[in-house]
This record gives sequence, C-alpha cells and structure tokens, in this order.
Amino acid sequence: MLPSTMTRSAECSTGNVPLKLYTLYAPPNHRDGVVHQTRDVAEADNEQFDGKTTE
Repeated sequence: MLPSTMTRSAECSTGNVPLKLYTLYAPPNHRDGVVHQTRDVAEADNEQFDGKTTE
C-alpha cells in the first residue's frame, strides 16, 4: 500500500502492450488517533471504527 501523496515512476516496461496501473482507495477501518504500542494490544482492541474522520 502506498500513501496517496506518493508518486511512482513506471518508465521501465517490456513488450508492446501498454502498462495498466490501477489505484484503489478504501475508507479507513480504524478509529482516528488510535495508536497501539504493540501488535498484541492492537489485536486485543475490539472497538470498531466510529465513522468519524478528520479530513
């Protein structure tokens, strides 16, 4: 996964077929501002996304 602000160069291609690039966007699946210190703590947190975003 790449952030939306990142740009990539696709100058290298082989063959005569044009390169197709697809970008998929999805809504967040976590609560805003939540930071877990370890993976175990994150997996133990079963609270769902509340639907509120900051953007």
